[in-house]
Amino acid sequence: MQRIQIRLGVAAMAAAVVLFAGCYSGPRYLSRSVDDTVNELYTDSPILTAVCSDIVPVVPLIDSVAFLGDWLILNPVQFWGSDVWHGEGAAYHHSNPPSQKEVLWSGLGSGSGYALKVR
Repeated sequence: MQRIQIRLGVAAMAAAVVLFAGCYSGPRYLSRSVDDTVNELYTDSPILTAVCSDIVPVVPLIDSVAFLGDWLILNPVQFWGSDVWHGEGAAYHHSNPPSQKEVLWSGLGSGSGYALKVR
């Protein structure tokens, strides 16, 4: 009886690994939509964005809910329903909000410091 339980447990674990393999892989539509919205909000009002993401944790809570939706529903459906069978993944195309400023480089590359291009 105990061997049967162990075998059922191992089979259940193997099935869970196979079924949840696509949970993190995927385009993460909801999470990246939140990223785009926060990016657009930041270009319009950096102070409001700082308040909503750092002082009052509205953005992290929304991002967590979006991550769960991606992880539990959207990513597995996209991964197992399409990407695996077609042999190529689906990409999420980010939006670029209009801005007066553009970062040329962040100082993480070969140069040192930050440069900001103002149009």
